[in-house]
Amino acid sequence: MIADNLTFLQTDLDKIRWEEVNYSTVSVFQTSGWVNYLGKAGIKVRVEVILLEEEEIGFILFSERRLGFLKHLGSPLPGTGTGFGGIVLYETATSGYAGPTFSISEIYLSLMRYASKRASYFSITDLNLAGENLDTEWPDSIKITSKQHYFLDLSREWDEIYRSFKDKSCRYEYRKGLKNGLSVSFGLDISSFITHHFKHISNVYNRKGLVPTFSRNRLQYIAESLYPDNVLLGVCLNENKEPVASCIIVFNEYCAFLTTAACLDLWLGKGANEFLMVQCIQEVRNRGAKKMEFGGGMKYKEKYGTVPLHIPTIEYSASYNPDYEVLKSAFRKIRKRPLVKTLIRWINN
Repeated sequence: MIADNLTFLQTDLDKIRWEEVNYSTVSVFQTSGWVNYLGKAGIKVRVEVILLEEEEIGFILFSERRLGFLKHLGSPLPGTGTGFGGIVLYETATSGYAGPTFSISEIYLSLMRYASKRASYFSITDLNLAGENLDTEWPDSIKITSKQHYFLDLSREWDEIYRSFKDKSCRYEYRKGLKNGLSVSFGLDISSFITHHFKHISNVYNRKGLVPTFSRNRLQYIAESLYPDNVLLGVCLNENKEPVASCIIVFNEYCAFLTTAACLDLWLGKGANEFLMVQCIQEVRNRGAKKMEFGGGMKYKEKYGTVPLHIPTIEYSASYNPDYEVLKSAFRKIRKRPLVKTLIRWINN
């Protein structure tokens, strides 16, 4: 079995051979720019090199956290739209490789055995698992779930992409934005953009009686780490050149990800959201992205011509790990209390 010939070795970030990565198989969250952002944000990133019969074929990135007495390994920043992690293979392992054949699921089976000796809980979401046969007999301690995400094919001609947008909920709103004199700019300096964008995001959360779950600094770190080659900072301006909506899209030469987007209440019914998104989709396509991911959540994302795809998550839990689920559920309830909301708002500011 190939899994028996796989080993993992912890190494340093500067040992990753980024120039050999097969970028057609990775998400934007498995790039050097994103790892640079994680470092600025103070997130501890762990790198494990994957060895097959002592030949280095790729690596995997983890975050490492503790919840009480439980050690948790998983994708950096899970649950924030940036949870994609997973295995990254080098070009030599995907083309012209002369060694034993293998599948992603075989690597994960071996990885789970390795991780189970180092953590009480492990979870990873990998886009490449969407096309894998996961009918392998996994140990009882491993659970596989999937979540629906939405993808847009940007490899087509623009006219075809635009026609795939829903007429009433997208193209009509786009035309409304044109009539209302809206325009889109990608040229704001980072500091000014982040100031407006966090204001727009706070407005959305406040509308629902909530506070942002991330800080202004996190957005600033993303922009600074990836600008200008791997992030699009789009802002929608009204006739007076005032920012009324904004979004952040991170991308590489193959794929793009809608990271955050928000609009002021007054402009929700004036086409600002859709006007901004259509312009940004076209811009990120012009910059080379072949597909765009809109994350999971509601079906409203289908108005942009997206198609749903279920992305698997592999989880390992030690036998006592129901405690982890209890603690996680309790934390979700506590964070909704007014005092905790106030504390989160204070931390974010």
